[in-house]
Amino acid sequence: FYAPGDHEMKVWHAAGGYQERLTRRLVDSGANCTGEVGIHMVCSYYGFVFLISGANTFGYPPEHWAEADKVLEQMAAQGAKWMVCSWHQSPGEFQLWHSEETHASEQFEHCRRVGAMVVTGHAHLYSRTHLMANYSCPTVATFGTPLELGPGRSFHVVVGTGGAQMHGFAESYRTVYGEFKVYPPVGRPITLLDGRSNPLKLPHYYAKGVGVDMGLRA
Repeated sequence: FYAPGDHEMKVWHAAGGYQERLTRRLVDSGANCTGEVGIHMVCSYYGFVFLISGANTFGYPPEHWAEADKVLEQMAAQGAKWMVCSWHQSPGEFQLWHSEETHASEQFEHCRRVGAMVVTGHAHLYSRTHLMANYSCPTVATFGTPLELGPGRSFHVVVGTGGAQMHGFAESYRTVYGEFKVYPPVGRPITLLDGRSNPLKLPHYYAKGVGVDMGLRA
């Protein structure tokens, strides 16, 4: 299952495009979904509940958030074990590249209120926040692990490491000695940091050991 990214927008609604393919995949999987596929959609799949949004690409119509809230709250009350909200782009403060982007964080709050984690891409890096008590004014609920999701608690993870060349950290997160090395595995070279980037420059709500131990627990 996937959300539309900025590179998919031109062929999202085309015949045989990504929306049509996602529709077929949802039908074949047996997922129970409401809303426009990939744009404002809430699905249940064997107890796994996910919202897929076109927020920050096609947009997520504001009038649909109220309905999405009701559906998510109902599914949470019915004992959904995992709840995930997913869209492509995030505000700059919630991704380690494209830090200049100014997308709204309001949709994060809709998902936090019901205890859903937020999964995005766009930045070709991996990062994770601590467990959050607020996204609009970034407030950490706890710095510990495991991450225990529940009403009013969420975390955000960027998983942008599939397929394309990786980014480095934004300049504001690097030391004056920050450099890049290029490692040529299979396919195109992937640009990685050489270890001189300064994790102490990351905002307080970023988990410093991301990629070591996610510490997830339902």
